[in-house]
Amino acid sequence: MQSSWEYFFTSVKLRSGYEGICFTLVDLIPDAVCCSTATSTMPNCGKIQGVMVEDMLTHMSTPTPLVRVVIVSVVNALSVLKSHG
Repeated sequence: MQSSWEYFFTSVKLRSGYEGICFTLVDLIPDAVCCSTATSTMPNCGKIQGVMVEDMLTHMSTPTPLVRVVIVSVVNALSVLKSHG
């Protein structure tokens, strides 16, 4: 038996230049057939510049997978900054 998994990858780039990435299984976003339809489930998509990390973390329990992967991507980027900073 062969299995096939499909992913959406989400990345963020901090002002410092450090980046973080996270993936979401396509199956978690049933209406998504491409990136543009997937982002329609993301409130304020592309407009998070300047948002405080503490404010982002308050949305971690949201049922929207794309919100959570953006937050995880930010935390991943911050962890790289912390380890090199």
